[in-house]
Amino acid sequence: MFVGEIFWTAVIGFALVGTIGYVLSIYNGLVALRNNISRSWSNIDVLLKQRHDELPKLVKTCEGYMRHERGVFDKLSEARAALAEAKSVAQRAGAEGKLNQALASINSGSYSSACGKLADFVTQVQNYINNGTLTSAQGSPLIVSANKVRNTIGCTNNPCT
Repeated sequence: MFVGEIFWTAVIGFALVGTIGYVLSIYNGLVALRNNISRSWSNIDVLLKQRHDELPKLVKTCEGYMRHERGVFDKLSEARAALAEAKSVAQRAGAEGKLNQALASINSGSYSSACGKLADFVTQVQNYINNGTLTSAQGSPLIVSANKVRNTIGCTNNPCT
């Protein structure tokens, strides 16, 4: 064999091995990409199922809050009606006492049940973030929204972090 033949055989061999390596590298990259896409869709399915599971809890909390609010406004309406119907000073004083009690229940933190449930929700979201079920980017908007609701309904304790 001549030196030129050995040289060109080596060049063709390296080119062939390089091409095969390149093709295998591309194939492995495509398989990894397919697996990542499949895993991402699975994660989305898990998150959607968790949201679906959380919705009844949120609805239950809102219903409890609505019942409480309805009770407060019923008491307030009764007190206003009693005040309007009061004819004597004693009746008027009693009606004003009822009205003050109804107003105090609005301002005294009677929302503690809703506030407590919101605090529990925030804690649960933080646990999901800590154990990796949710990312910080996914959990932070939920915590911010819960704190906005807490501020709106007048929770007196500090907002959750």
